[in-house]
Amino acid sequence: MKLFAKEKSIYLAKYATSTIIYWIIYFILVSIITFFHFRLGHKLIIVENWLYDFSWQVLVTARILGYLVSIYFFSDMKFRDIKGQLSFDWYNSVNIPTYLISLGTLIVFIFFSRPSHMENVQFSFWQLVVHNVLIFTFFFFEFLNSKIFLKSRRVGKVFRILIEGSLLYLSLLVLFPRNTSLEIGHMFLFYLAYAHLYLFNYSVLKGMIFISIVFVPLFAFLGHDPLWGTYYSIFFSKLGNLLVPAISLLIVTSAYSYILKKQGEV
Repeated sequence: MKLFAKEKSIYLAKYATSTIIYWIIYFILVSIITFFHFRLGHKLIIVENWLYDFSWQVLVTARILGYLVSIYFFSDMKFRDIKGQLSFDWYNSVNIPTYLISLGTLIVFIFFSRPSHMENVQFSFWQLVVHNVLIFTFFFFEFLNSKIFLKSRRVGKVFRILIEGSLLYLSLLVLFPRNTSLEIGHMFLFYLAYAHLYLFNYSVLKGMIFISIVFVPLFAFLGHDPLWGTYYSIFFSKLGNLLVPAISLLIVTSAYSYILKKQGEV
């Protein structure tokens, strides 16, 4: 038990340090951007508006750089080996349940959201494409960063899901303290994403299938984006809070993975 507790503590310390490094990189980027804006004579309100409009872009840049720094400090992998981390074993990673549970999750959110079209002057097709790519890229590097710490074999899957989902939520709270779009329901959404990463034979591809099918439309189309809210969305969601459906789906997903495990499929 002491050995397990020690390994959990080491994993937690390393993962938290990796997260803090990523925060520092983000604040450095924001400081550089702010400095050049002021050098150009821009007022504070212009700087704040720019940082809001490009919040996902800056966050994704910090996430990628943070991942590279984490590789240097916490992994034996060489930078030239990164290409291998970006490849997927499609045959062994993807199966029908992978798609079904993601599609089922999306259908549940659409049902509860009852989306209605809204006239949004900020919406544009190009912005929608960029938004989708940014969401996908951010979570892709989040999951790759998690992969660095897989060597801690005695750290349970549930513990990883709770720690990594909580630190992701905490990151958005720390990096965007004035953000009003982030809610407690997002934390359980992040747990759900990491559940797909860990509970179905650890696979970054399965995690990204979930992100593509669920998070991308939920954030970019239905207005539940944790940073931009409905600012660039074409639909308005009547779902006031994500908490209840997120918790319900997390329970269902956990139960489903348990059944598959009993059947020897995961």
